[in-house]
Amino acid sequence: MDNQHCHVQGNPDLYGLGIRLGIYFQMLTVQSSGLFSYFLRAEDNIAETAVVFVMSVGTVLVRQIVIRQIEAIEVAFMITLLTALVNSYRQANQLKGLVQMLYGIEMLGLIGIYIWFWWVGMDQLGRSCPDDRAFFFANVSLWGWFRTFNKVLTVFAGLAGAMSAMVYGVAYTFLLGFYLHRAILRAFNRPVEPIDQVEQYTNDYRSVDLALNIGVILFVELTIRWNQISDVYSLNSPGQFIPFFIGLAQLMSVGYKAIKNYLKNAAEEEDPGRRNPYTATQCLHETGHTRQLQMSGSRRRYARNDTEMNSFSSDTIGR
Repeated sequence: MDNQHCHVQGNPDLYGLGIRLGIYFQMLTVQSSGLFSYFLRAEDNIAETAVVFVMSVGTVLVRQIVIRQIEAIEVAFMITLLTALVNSYRQANQLKGLVQMLYGIEMLGLIGIYIWFWWVGMDQLGRSCPDDRAFFFANVSLWGWFRTFNKVLTVFAGLAGAMSAMVYGVAYTFLLGFYLHRAILRAFNRPVEPIDQVEQYTNDYRSVDLALNIGVILFVELTIRWNQISDVYSLNSPGQFIPFFIGLAQLMSVGYKAIKNYLKNAAEEEDPGRRNPYTATQCLHETGHTRQLQMSGSRRRYARNDTEMNSFSSDTIGR
C-alpha cells in the first residue's frame, strides 16, 4: 500500500532525535567501555548508568501502551532499540547487586512486551496509515510476512525468557538464603568465611554485536523515515538536548579514560617500578643483597686460598 500521502504524528518525548542519539551513544559507550576494560585493565561501571536509562525510557513506553497513545509501528522500533541497548550490557563487566536484578527485570520485561506485541498488541494499538513499513534488508510491510517471522522468533524468545526466569529465581533464592545465613552468623558473633572473588570474563562476540547495533540503527532510522513520522528530528527542546548531551559526554569520558589508561600502561611497561614501587625496591634490595653475598663469598675464597698458600710455604721452608 502507498504511504506517500500519509504520515504519523511522532512522540518526541519518547523517541525524539536527542533521545535516539543518546541511546545510540549509550550503546557505543557500553560496548567501548567493556572493550577498553578488557584490554586496558580499566574499571567499567558505565553499564550501571545504562540500566537506569533503559528503565526510565521503558517506563514511558509501557505507559504510552497502557493509555493507547502510541501506534504499532512506534512500538516496533522502540522494542528493538531498547533490546539492543540491554543486549550491549554483555560487553561490560559483570553487574552486581541491585543493578544486576534490574537488568534481569528489564530483559524479562522486554521479552514479555515483544511476545505480546507481535501476537496481540499490533491489533490493539492499530495504525493511522494504510500500511506500516519497516527495514529488514529491504523496505518490507510490518503487517505481512515480517510479522509472521517475528511470531516465530517470539517462541524462542519465550523459551529463553522462561529459562532465564527459572535461573534468576533459583539463583536469587539461594543468594538471599546465603546472605541471611551470614547475617545470622554475624549477629551471634560467629566467624564468617570470606566470599571468593570470581574472575570476571568477557566474550568474543564484539564484532557481531557491533554489526547488530548498526542494523538496529538502520532499522529505527529508516522505519521513521519511510513512515514519515514527524516532529522527531529536532534538538531545540531541553527534553532532546539533555539526553543527547549526557550520552555524548559519557562517550567522551570513556574515550578519555581509555587514552589515560593506555598511557599509564605504556609507562608501566617502560618502568615497572611505577606499577608497584615496593616490588621494585624489594627487587633492588634483593639484587644488592645478592651482590653482597657474592662479594663475601669471594672474600672467603680469597682468604682460604691465602691460608693454603701460607701453609704450603711454611712446610716448604721447614723441609
